Amino acid sequence: MGDWTGTGWQSEESQAGYDELRDAVRGCLIGMEQYFALIGNEAAQIVALDNAIRAADARLQRELQVYLDTKVIKSWPSEDLIQGQDYDIEEEPYDLHRHEYAQYGFIRLRRRPVRSIERVRIMLGRENTVFTYPEQWIRVNAAVGHLSIVPTPGAGWQGMIMQSGAYYLPYLTSGWVRDNIPQLVAVDYTVGLGGAADFGEGSDPLLADLRLQRVRLAARELLLDLSNAVAPGLNSRSISADGLSQSVSYTRGPKPLFGAHIDQIEADWKRFKQTWRESDIGIMLTAV
Repeated sequence: MGDWTGTGWQSEESQAGYDELRDAVRGCLIGMEQYFALIGNEAAQIVALDNAIRAADARLQRELQVYLDTKVIKSWPSEDLIQGQDYDIEEEPYDLHRHEYAQYGFIRLRRRPVRSIERVRIMLGRENTVFTYPEQWIRVNAAVGHLSIVPTPGAGWQGMIMQSGAYYLPYLTSGWVRDNIPQLVAVDYTVGLGGAADFGEGSDPLLADLRLQRVRLAARELLLDLSNAVAPGLNSRSISADGLSQSVSYTRGPKPLFGAHIDQIEADWKRFKQTWRESDIGIMLTAV
């Protein structure tokens, strides 16, 4: 699948929405205000919150394989386009599997959810476009990123449609001896939730569970930081009143100080991922 790293993935929310997100993360730590103060002053706490949110966003997007904001993807973009301005990610073209192409050109895109397909081309190298598919031929299952090419009468490229109703790649299919043709299909498309999982104006009520998980994962990162701030490696402590003696063991235990809370967040996240995947399973194929 795609490169689901956290670099530059923080969703572009309004300031009001981002403040609401920070407050929601702190709300997960209710009753721990005295510990949270150990991070430092207000500025230091905001930095800790933002770092936790970025880490949580990166994990959420990587493990769910979904973008929170919007990304423009291009395969073999022309040299006059500037990455970071005209598009966000350059992606290698897709291999063409001839048996799948014969079944209306099925391709599973590397990133999702798909917001739009701008262009699908057959290319023999970066500078050699064989043809561009008509827009009317393009079909996409946006949630799971399944792309198909369906010849549509009256939508151009009539020369590509045979009387049998099948279609073919001119000048190509007879020239390849294997079923898979590498890096042949270049797809330009836009993906992401577009901020629908953000807080504040524009939030999608149907993604309330996703927002909750986003907040809890950020709280988990902070709980790990607080554990180190409160008692790094603390395993046990004992005080003897008679002898006025005190002993503290700093041998690191198997779990951090807030291990029970962290375990609860992890268990809830595991259940959510399973539910998300069950609703995002895509097309089922059965061989007889």
